[in-house]
Amino acid sequence: IMKKKLGRKIYGFLILNLFLSVNAYSSSYKNLEIEGVKIDKNIFQVVAEKTVIGCINRLNEQESKPYGGNTEFILCNLYSNEILDSSKVFDNYEVIRVHYKKIDNKIHHISGAIYHNEMRKCVNDLNKYKIKYDEVFKDALKRTETKIYELKNQPGTNVKQVFYKYADGFARLICYDRSKNTNSSVSENKRIKLNIQAGTNEFMKFVRQNP
Repeated sequence: IMKKKLGRKIYGFLILNLFLSVNAYSSSYKNLEIEGVKIDKNIFQVVAEKTVIGCINRLNEQESKPYGGNTEFILCNLYSNEILDSSKVFDNYEVIRVHYKKIDNKIHHISGAIYHNEMRKCVNDLNKYKIKYDEVFKDALKRTETKIYELKNQPGTNVKQVFYKYADGFARLICYDRSKNTNSSVSENKRIKLNIQAGTNEFMKFVRQNP
């Protein structure tokens, strides 16, 4: 009897380890598509060379450079009519933001923005997407959902988010409300928005190191 119990415990332990190993190396967040744009895709497979050059030129013209001027990752704001594969474009987002790594042109972060005129409507929209993504990202290591709260480093900016954590990256749904942020340079009709995002840990480490 003792041997049987011990055998069951060992079997259960092996099954648990197998489950944790599968989840630890799962990267379902990379399957998130925003108008056909995905993590790990080459930026030149997504948009034409002239679009990428335009992004680089706009960054060079800015007085205040993102990430302190560090160009290891390049920021590129895209519009749906610039996407090469029009069959995957559904015009769900007003703006698509992409960060790609300069050394190999692979995309490490994507974000699609949907603007709202009220935080309540933004949250309702977030909840609709959450039903879908709770299923898509059910293999995430951890799922975190917050109530609406104010960002400590941005007084007057309130957010609500659902965060799906993976071993090497993340996916996130987040509502921003900057309507009461007196220091915001964002135009009034774009101060409340839902962002749907996915990114690698490598990119987020870069962001933290280059505020």
